[in-house]
Amino acid sequence: MLTETSLGPGAVVWRSQNGAPTKVPADGCVDLIADSGAVWICGPQTRWLRSSATGDQGMLGLRLSAGTALRLLPDCLPELRDQSLSLDSVVSGPPNLRDLMLRAWGSAAPHAELAPLRPALDAPEPWSLLVSRAAAAGLRASEAARRLGCSDRTLRRRMLSTFGYGYATLLRIRRAERARALITVGTDLARARPRRAMPIRPICAGTSRAWWA
Repeated sequence: MLTETSLGPGAVVWRSQNGAPTKVPADGCVDLIADSGAVWICGPQTRWLRSSATGDQGMLGLRLSAGTALRLLPDCLPELRDQSLSLDSVVSGPPNLRDLMLRAWGSAAPHAELAPLRPALDAPEPWSLLVSRAAAAGLRASEAARRLGCSDRTLRRRMLSTFGYGYATLLRIRRAERARALITVGTDLARARPRRAMPIRPICAGTSRAWWA
């Protein structure tokens, strides 16, 4: 079972319990995941994942939507792309981030335990929001750069530092999301299918990360 609660703009606290393995679509997000005394960073995710099963205690995660992870993490997102790594081995983030995640994992009220993060999460960067809207509208990179008042080169540079991947990748993710939404409401598969398929990768066996149930 998967439960989700908003912690602020673009931030969602989720818990997966007693869930079977399943495929997880690429969403471009970064997840902080607490499980069995460890905290992991997953993402930015640009490929589908194969999740593992979860038990009674399950996993607890904080999902940071595409382009918003810099509110908690320093500028290392390109190195984290499609990786599942221990928080301790990558970056410290806020001094108490690991402890907050572990307390939330063991709590019946994880949203309350993570409340100290709200000040950082309540201030999304306007540039990231504008880029996300451009991709959602289906604008190509050159069109998005023109709307944002910057060069194609500047767009590429800022995308890597803010999202951890390029604009074309974000555009593919948004197209795939639209296609899945259309299929859900009964649209013909040929019409709903995005132009390019997203790759699928298994989560590293040693991490045993699960995102959904």
